Amino acid sequence: MASEQKTPLSEAAPAAPKRSTKTATRSKVVRRRAIGGGAVALLLVGGGAFLLSRGPDGIGINLPFVNDRETPKFAFDKTKFVVTATTQTKPKDLEHAAQPAADDIEKVLGDFVHEVYIDPEMWGNYDDAFSAAMTKDAAEEAAKKADVVTLGATANDTYDFVDPVGGSLRMVILTDGSDAPVQASATLTFHATADLKDDTSSAIAVHGVYLLKLVDSEWRIFAFDVGRRERAVEASPSASASPSAEASA
Repeated sequence: MASEQKTPLSEAAPAAPKRSTKTATRSKVVRRRAIGGGAVALLLVGGGAFLLSRGPDGIGINLPFVNDRETPKFAFDKTKFVVTATTQTKPKDLEHAAQPAADDIEKVLGDFVHEVYIDPEMWGNYDDAFSAAMTKDAAEEAAKKADVVTLGATANDTYDFVDPVGGSLRMVILTDGSDAPVQASATLTFHATADLKDDTSSAIAVHGVYLLKLVDSEWRIFAFDVGRRERAVEASPSASASPSAEASA
């Protein structure tokens, strides 16, 4: 399987309201084990485990495989930033003052990557992720390009698990006449492996350029240019684990 998609650079957008508080369901650990455990408990009601694990003809029943892997948290393993000044101040002399801005931008983009590619709680509906990280116009543009900017509108029907392999972030921070950071250009890469529902696996590679600015003291993406590639790979060992538990005959 191979695919490559790319979005055009979005236009600059007006200021957006402050980030809303994330809902309690965001970035939760996927607890599919509980679902599987409940199903087994129902089977045990009204008879012994031995009897209910067998069909009417004494044939073992295959129980479905339950994916109990915890959703990993994404973090960039390589980050770097430089400062571009609009005054006579040497950029090197502004790096210390720009460090908090670089940290904030790294968090915004790290959370965004986690939510739109890795967290199954967000798959298929990325509105919260868009509104948390982007200006209003950029969020609307991202919704139109969801199959590139995210894991896709049908991710829940396609993927079982996404495991981040690594990512890098390079930032250029622009300061104003007062030597304060006001805008930034961030180039990120993201690599992951994915287990699909059809028992195949794929490698995902994302390369994006995101333009950010301060909106009500928070960094927001106001334009982006993103490309995503995906190709089939050999199934991971965790994905090829026994898919069912069969009772002995």
